Amino acid sequence: MTSTGTDRQPAWFAWVFLVVASLAFGASGPMARLIAPASAFEAAFFRLAVAALAMGLVASRTLLPALRALPGHEAWRILGAGAVLGLHFSAFLWGIGHTSLPAAVSLVSLEPLAVVVACAAVFRHLPTRAESIGLASATVGALVVAQGAGHGDHQASGDMAIVGAVVLFGLYVALLRPVRHLGVVASAAVIYAAAAVTVGLGIVLAHVAGLGGPDLWRLDLPGSSWAAMVGLGLVPTVMGHTLVQAASRTLRPTIVSLASPGETVAGIALGIGLMGLWPQPVEAAGASIIIAGMIWPMAAPHLSKAA
Repeated sequence: MTSTGTDRQPAWFAWVFLVVASLAFGASGPMARLIAPASAFEAAFFRLAVAALAMGLVASRTLLPALRALPGHEAWRILGAGAVLGLHFSAFLWGIGHTSLPAAVSLVSLEPLAVVVACAAVFRHLPTRAESIGLASATVGALVVAQGAGHGDHQASGDMAIVGAVVLFGLYVALLRPVRHLGVVASAAVIYAAAAVTVGLGIVLAHVAGLGGPDLWRLDLPGSSWAAMVGLGLVPTVMGHTLVQAASRTLRPTIVSLASPGETVAGIALGIGLMGLWPQPVEAAGASIIIAGMIWPMAAPHLSKAA
């Protein structure tokens, strides 16, 4: 047992989680650019519907019996996590389209802090000194990357939506931590289904209230939009968020939260590998600071033992 995990997971699980989850989240940026003319809310609904269907098919044989045996308090917690995830996706995707990229990157870098604050408030789970240093380093690194992220129209409404998404992400991880009685695949299927229903109800209520917005059941989208939304459902959602749900049960909250700044590093790496887009010096420097912040909380206990 180390400070990066619990006795239910080997020490290497934290390293694998951060690498794979960061890569899965990093793929969301290129895919999100291809969803047009679908709106942010349509994209949130369909990616969650795809993820719920995929996980439901995997857990088809065990899902219903497991749900019947699930304690009521945990069932409500899983449904709550799904509703919060749906609100998180809606706020995040809408905010990205209504503010500048540097502002979005800077504000999203606060997600690890939101996770730590939420878990500290709910479970009195405070980060260790090494985790605090790593968290601060990763956050600073993301802020440095944002300085080289170009320019765009900066809007307060978009900023507030991103801040709301950040707070919701912290609450989402905190709700996941006590889940124990339902397997990861089955709980993921329920969470994504609840999230999709939450987004769908939000769109319907917007129509009823006369606020306009997209047609929830619009199917006349180009193939590129459908491919992008399916990709968003299978890669950053099924792979990335399911890993977060699994890791939240056993790893310390600070380690789980570091997948968020890891997304920035993964996005830069994927840009180099897939499109030949090399980062600016300031972006490379920020990415190096993020990597150091991700490594330090897991390496520090081993270094202190060696010393």
